[in-house]
Amino acid sequence: MDKIIDRSKIPIRYFTQPVISNSKTANLGIEKSKGKIVAFVDDDAIPEKNWIKEIKDTFEKHRVNIVGGRVLLKSPEEKLPSWISEELKKNLGKLDLGDEFRKMKRNEFPVLMNFAIRKEVFEKIGKFPEKLGYQKDKFFGGEETAFTILARKKGYQIYYNPDMIVYHQITPERLKRKYFLKKKFWEGRALFVMNKMFYPVFLINAIFIFRTFLIISMFTGLLLLTFFLPKKESLRMLILCKIFRNLGYFVQSFQIY
Repeated sequence: MDKIIDRSKIPIRYFTQPVISNSKTANLGIEKSKGKIVAFVDDDAIPEKNWIKEIKDTFEKHRVNIVGGRVLLKSPEEKLPSWISEELKKNLGKLDLGDEFRKMKRNEFPVLMNFAIRKEVFEKIGKFPEKLGYQKDKFFGGEETAFTILARKKGYQIYYNPDMIVYHQITPERLKRKYFLKKKFWEGRALFVMNKMFYPVFLINAIFIFRTFLIISMFTGLLLLTFFLPKKESLRMLILCKIFRNLGYFVQSFQIY
């Protein structure tokens, strides 16, 4: 790291977060940052050469407060296993909302590996919730989603810039079925944690009943039907992932772990 700092044309400060936690690490970066804009990228993501310039130009030209960029997979998508559907590619980090600069819709969320925010936003609404985010023994994730929901509740608009691009490197273990099932299971657990943050108790109870007694049963029935469709491997895997997501929600509601 010292060699990189010595060769860099821009000043670099490097800090270590002793606790393994995505959200804690991001929040440390926010605390230590001195600029007006804080930008995030993962250690396994490779930004385009114009990434920083694109972020700077976006904030100056469009006067935005929060913007997320496009995340493409470093691995050629045509070489991915056939059972990885377009929806499951999102669990590999992919985020591609088209070629137009625009506001994100209510059901669209940026990802932390390509995210830029005015520092004053954190001063007004707080940082990433530390009960979420990947940790040493918990794989919640979802800290950027929870932050986005909170920002929207405070009146902020979230923008998408297709020219703000990073490439996510995919390791071999992430191309196995058990990786997706584990990720979906913890995604469900994170969803319950977020619901507790934003919804009243009666609504949380209603969602729990809906997911447990209707959604899981429905997807289990659909999964059984796919065994009569041998060429629908990607559909079968997608349904199985949805079951695991709802099982994670069920487990977290009792806080078994």
